[in-house]
Amino acid sequence: MNNFFNNSILKRIAMYAISDGVSKALPFLVFPVIAYYLTTAEFGLISNFNVMVGFMGPFVGLSTNSALSVNFYKIDLNKKVSYYANLVYLNLALFLFCTIVLVSFHSTITNFSGYRLEWQFLALLCVFFIPITSLYTTKLQLEEKARLFGYFQIFTSLINVFFVYLFVVVLRQSWQGRIFGIVLSSVIPGLVATYFTIIFFKFPLPKLDLHIIKSTFKFGLPLLPHNFSYWLKSGFEKLFITSAVGLSANGFLSFAQTISAVFFIISNSFFGAFSPYLFKNLAEIEKNDNQERKIDLVKKSYIFLMIFFIILIAGYFFSVILIKNYFIKFEESLNYLPFFLGFNFFNAVYAIFSGYIFYTKSTKFLGIVTLSTALIQVLLTILFVKYFSTLGAVLANFITSILTAVLVIIYSNKKFKMPWLYFIKNEKKFILF
Repeated sequence: MNNFFNNSILKRIAMYAISDGVSKALPFLVFPVIAYYLTTAEFGLISNFNVMVGFMGPFVGLSTNSALSVNFYKIDLNKKVSYYANLVYLNLALFLFCTIVLVSFHSTITNFSGYRLEWQFLALLCVFFIPITSLYTTKLQLEEKARLFGYFQIFTSLINVFFVYLFVVVLRQSWQGRIFGIVLSSVIPGLVATYFTIIFFKFPLPKLDLHIIKSTFKFGLPLLPHNFSYWLKSGFEKLFITSAVGLSANGFLSFAQTISAVFFIISNSFFGAFSPYLFKNLAEIEKNDNQERKIDLVKKSYIFLMIFFIILIAGYFFSVILIKNYFIKFEESLNYLPFFLGFNFFNAVYAIFSGYIFYTKSTKFLGIVTLSTALIQVLLTILFVKYFSTLGAVLANFITSILTAVLVIIYSNKKFKMPWLYFIKNEKKFILF
């Protein structure tokens, strides 16, 4: 394994895994507290609030953090500040546009979500700070400041936990308190990110560059369907299961998703460290077509997928023991867990190959594929739930994850040729290590 990753990458992966694990675990630990103090109807109200945030988020963010990742190693050092600043300017302009839309159609949104205008503004306030925070954390990753990134993630989660106990447990503010906590958990880290962003910009602030804004808009606009598809998949699935089967069935489904989300932390930690490494090497490959460097990237991708597959299998058996001994009332979730773990694996495959598509800025294809597969999943969910109940929704999710991965693999290799089958062409045995 000595040639797998150099020490710096391993350290970053470990740091991302620990910080992401802690940041994800803290809110999970307070979930029983929330469940104790809130009714199912109040859970529905909170869910609708998160649906509003999730719906507006892609329109304000417009994947500016992805644009920063792709172009960070391509632009000159003295132009990085100007590029970063114009990404923020674009997010601010989109926020103002979404505010105008919200005010114009707030009655329709109220009918859909059940929230009056003041609550809609609170959701929009969350959306205002999310892209600023996302840009800041992406910058930390690209600058390989894994420790600082980890501290910021844990700080954000501690704030979330604090406000859960303050508003829900101590002040007994019910669902309103939980929403206040969600808003403040976005605003406070957002203000911290804004402070360090302004320090990075220095005064006078960088000038508006329409060329950067135009190119970023062109990059991010095709990704809107891509990002919206994730909202469509998860939002529709839960609403439809609740309506067609029942709230209890949705509870089993959500519990299995929560368990499988632990393994997403592992893959997300890998990509947090590997993405800057990938884009940096692809920039070098573009300058000098180095076959050995390409093979090195392919090997690292295969090794990760092999290790991740083993972790998923081991994780399933560990989850069986955990649920049967400590969460017996959620035992039905074990029927869905293998499919969610399979989804995690194919999502990791998708993430590896989509990196090459992001690098070539061929984001229009990703938008088409993800939205198309999201619509296919919706149709399959409606059809399968009729015959297989809750399991039908899980099967629809699993099938479309395979379809998405296959399409992205094919297109990725078309846009950026990589020796994915080099071991077949090589007369020597296929040796990764």
